[in-house]
Amino acid sequence: MNAANIPASELPIRRRATRQYTHLWNVFDAMHFCRALCQLAAVPTITPAEYLIIAKVAEGELWPVPDHPYTREQWAEDENFSAVAGQEVTQDIYECMFDVLPPMNLPRCERTQGYSAGFMVSEPACSDPTGRNYYSAFGRRGGKCYFIGLLSCKGEYNAP
Repeated sequence: MNAANIPASELPIRRRATRQYTHLWNVFDAMHFCRALCQLAAVPTITPAEYLIIAKVAEGELWPVPDHPYTREQWAEDENFSAVAGQEVTQDIYECMFDVLPPMNLPRCERTQGYSAGFMVSEPACSDPTGRNYYSAFGRRGGKCYFIGLLSCKGEYNAP
């Protein structure tokens, strides 16, 4: 299993945690987000296995990227899109995201190198405190589809 150094906004548990603890929306660093979450009462929708990962990230480890593709079934179970940056997604998810709105061009930057094709969903996934919007980016590599993560129009990584 690979690991990703991702901002809190890309943690797959973020939406579930912030439903109960809205003040955590203001924490943008994954390590500090996980540290804060560890100090609060458990969120029922976060599994014990996820809490083990949260504890490791709170200590400075990177969030693991699953070896398996993110599927529609997982998306329905999560109640929102929760793939980890760098995780493979199924072809139907890739096509669904492409069809959401007119797609935006995938910026060429360090994070998108190695992808032969790709796009960004033109509806912002989130914004930072300065008001800069970040969009879900998807790409193809080696015949597979991937969630690249959240990028700005200029290809900046969401790490406020």
